[in-house]
Amino acid sequence: MAQIDVMNFGAKADGKADLNQPLSAAWKQACASASPSKIVIPEGEFMLSQVTLEGPCKAPLEVQVGGNLKAPTDPSRYNNIPSWVTFQRIDHLTLSGPGTFDGQGLTFTNMTITAPDESPNTDGIHIGRSNEITITDSMISTGNDCVSLGGGSQNVTVRRVTCGPGHGISVGSLGKYKDDTTRVHTFSENFFVAT
Repeated sequence: MAQIDVMNFGAKADGKADLNQPLSAAWKQACASASPSKIVIPEGEFMLSQVTLEGPCKAPLEVQVGGNLKAPTDPSRYNNIPSWVTFQRIDHLTLSGPGTFDGQGLTFTNMTITAPDESPNTDGIHIGRSNEITITDSMISTGNDCVSLGGGSQNVTVRRVTCGPGHGISVGSLGKYKDDTTRVHTFSENFFVAT
């Protein structure tokens, strides 16, 4: 599998330079490749403005995130489009790595997540040490929890989510650290588990 490092396209892990253009250039190269490719975002702090990564792509593609990707905090930078990172019209996409998409307060909506049971971590969405998170109108299929809530999460809303296969919503790992708390605003409203 060919590896395409965003650093080769001018990315800087300084927490200031926008990753948008380097990531888009790496995506364009990987998507056009006739053989499977892996886009690598290494460890470090990256600012990432609004980006759409779309196919169809010619071969399976993996995006390995090692760093922390931070969204703009200024809503005017979204140009009235209610999304930050969009993957669309893609088959055989793998999102991997220990990195973080730090939306700094964004909502998850109209998402489809599939985490095969052989994945290293099969939770669909894991939320920890976060506040004001909303997950709505989505379909999550996993080998473990569809949505898992870790310690320090507050005001989490989950509405109109279809889960299956999967264990549903799980509140776990509480008490592992001193003063761990999780406050759920709306635990479930129209939450479906498909059988």
